Amino acid sequence: MRKKYFIFAVATCFALAIVCSCGAKSDKEQASVDEEEVDEMDDESEADDESDMKTLDEADDDAVVADDEVKAFIEDMYNNDRYNEYEFLEEHCTKRMLSFLAEMYDYDGEGYAVWLFRTSCQDSASENPEDNIVKKITKRPGGWWRYEFTDGGWHGINEVKVVEEDGILKFDELRTVYDECLESLNEHSAE
Repeated sequence: MRKKYFIFAVATCFALAIVCSCGAKSDKEQASVDEEEVDEMDDESEADDESDMKTLDEADDDAVVADDEVKAFIEDMYNNDRYNEYEFLEEHCTKRMLSFLAEMYDYDGEGYAVWLFRTSCQDSASENPEDNIVKKITKRPGGWWRYEFTDGGWHGINEVKVVEEDGILKFDELRTVYDECLESLNEHSAE
């Protein structure tokens, strides 16, 4: 009886191996297909994103804005706390960015998560905190700009995608690269 079950199990495994291998591609063929699918998805997403909005890297020669102008735009936003002004945000953020900031707003009512332009701690790191100021701005590929800043003595690094829409500089995306305060909180919670 055991022999029958053993033969049945081996035959089942053999049959499954044949069924599973039918139409299967080698690792090399699969990697090639995966790369093609990724390229197709990239092409589709680029086509979906096309509008009157241009990243500054892709703008026409007559529409290209000098790097200094973009740097001044970012410095003005942060150094002058313009990110706290809804009127400024509504004029200088794309619809996508405003939707993101509204979605991240986690209080009652409607608003924008303006704190995302800063570190996660709005309290000073020391008794003599540095001013909230941009220390360095670096151009990145694809219309992205990295700004390093202090926030009440905390060090932070964010990246913003800056586009030109109808002749107006606008923030299109925002991401946190480094948040010293959050890192500090994570270290203390791990102890």
